[in-house]
Amino acid sequence: MNNMKKIKLIILLTLTAICLKAQPYKPMAEFGADTLNYLKYNFETRKSQYIGYTVEKIINDYELEMKDVTSRGPYVFADNKFYLKGISISHVNSIETRRKWNTKSAMIEFDIDFEPPYEDEWAFWHYAPHFNTERERALYVKDKIVKDIKVYVFQPKTSTLPAPPSPDPGGGGKKPREIRPIDDDIISE
Repeated sequence: MNNMKKIKLIILLTLTAICLKAQPYKPMAEFGADTLNYLKYNFETRKSQYIGYTVEKIINDYELEMKDVTSRGPYVFADNKFYLKGISISHVNSIETRRKWNTKSAMIEFDIDFEPPYEDEWAFWHYAPHFNTERERALYVKDKIVKDIKVYVFQPKTSTLPAPPSPDPGGGGKKPREIRPIDDDIISE
């Protein structure tokens, strides 16, 4: 009887593990406008569905418009070459990214790392055909094998400089320090 309980427990644990591993893909519509949770659930939480497969499987499932596809890495190895380690896919273009950076707004990063061997990054992109869309650029790496997937929020840092001293608000008789331009004759040539 004790062995029967062990067998049932093993079967139950195995079925639970299989169910947890085989989480179904959820379309963007189920997430409303929540892009971060769409990417985190479908690609990071379920990364086991993609690791070991080609990038094409991710591209086929990716529902957002690809507005910017860029290289991940590149890394320098002993031969002093830069190598393509993976790609980043963004649903905002570089102008929107720059605007978010300047306003210190959070940006979502969706990174795909490839399995080695890595290719020379310059040669890989230099000899690539012309791409009409960012989806075509992503499809150019469709045969690369997925090693890892990361989805995270990138928050640009705010300035860490201390605020300038303010003039004496109490009017205690102290004048604010006068800032004068440097005289040309002080600067030596």
